[in-house]
Amino acid sequence: MSTPAGGNTSLFITGLPFMVSYAELFDGMYNTGKIKHAFINLSHVTGSDNEMYPYTHTAHVIYFTHAAAQKLFDRAAEGNFIVGGKRATVVWNIRYTAEKQAMGRSRALRIRGPLGIVNQDFLEAFWADRMYWGKDRVVHIAQRPDREACILYYFASWDTEALQAGQLLCEAYGNNVIVTYERDLCEDGWSET
Repeated sequence: MSTPAGGNTSLFITGLPFMVSYAELFDGMYNTGKIKHAFINLSHVTGSDNEMYPYTHTAHVIYFTHAAAQKLFDRAAEGNFIVGGKRATVVWNIRYTAEKQAMGRSRALRIRGPLGIVNQDFLEAFWADRMYWGKDRVVHIAQRPDREACILYYFASWDTEALQAGQLLCEAYGNNVIVTYERDLCEDGWSET
């Protein structure tokens, strides 16, 4: 059964700049709503010397609610959705996605534990062998003298990235790490970062 058009939470974005990053994409989406899933589509074009030159030009974004998706759609329709200095275009994705209750979940994780585990180099190497993820940004919150650290990871998606990243850490390190969800920077009430 398909989702009624009015309840769609899925958007397709075009007109993105060459090699756009998740941080640039999300910076243009501040104050729209909590993101469930985002993916920047990578394409390739072959140059005259037959080497591959990657470029990015589209993205697929799913919000938890239709109202949030509508905010980004309206922002783009008004010409105010700017990504990496370029005006991006937003259309409703033909693959409708129904609303989903966030229930405290988000694409942002707060990770606290021993400095040997809770540091950017270790975490990214740990996840690299176990999952694919897109990184929006990383915020280093604290490093205490007793060798404990706290870090915020903003992933591109909740459902395929933040959820899995947290589960993998808890399975591997148990009570040595504490993983909780943090507020999404794109939610209402946040300003551009």
